[in-house]
Amino acid sequence: MNIRIEIRKAVSEDYAQVKKAIFNLLGQLRNSKVDSLEGFEQAYFKIIENDSNGCILIAREKDRICGLLSLSKAYALHCGGLYGILEELWVDKKYQNNGVGSKLIDFICDYCKENNIRRIDVGLPDSQYKYYSYTYNFYKKKGFTEIGTRMKLSI
Repeated sequence: MNIRIEIRKAVSEDYAQVKKAIFNLLGQLRNSKVDSLEGFEQAYFKIIENDSNGCILIAREKDRICGLLSLSKAYALHCGGLYGILEELWVDKKYQNNGVGSKLIDFICDYCKENNIRRIDVGLPDSQYKYYSYTYNFYKKKGFTEIGTRMKLSI
């Protein structure tokens, strides 16, 4: 596939396509359709309107979003201050294995360097996820190293 991809920060006009992409990602991870997500709209605009919260990148071919990445910023003692958390990375199935995910990672690495963020953490999906090994190998190929497992507590 010969594609021309543009990577840029998401803006308010991208809301509907980003929402659809996130719902696709969550549907793949949960292996069930996602129709709603409480707080999504508020979170989206909070991130895109204030760079101190993080950023959302989109990969586009013409007028269509074919990939996205979101990064939150956090501070931690064990990281020596500011670091990034890669929250979501999604590539449309039609565009997978064409370098879209790699371009998004490369772009966010440049963004982090420009913003004095020297570390990016990412949580992998559950090991039972059918594309777990592909996801794991993708991040390893991009230079990520294992630091252990992550857990969550919903409050």
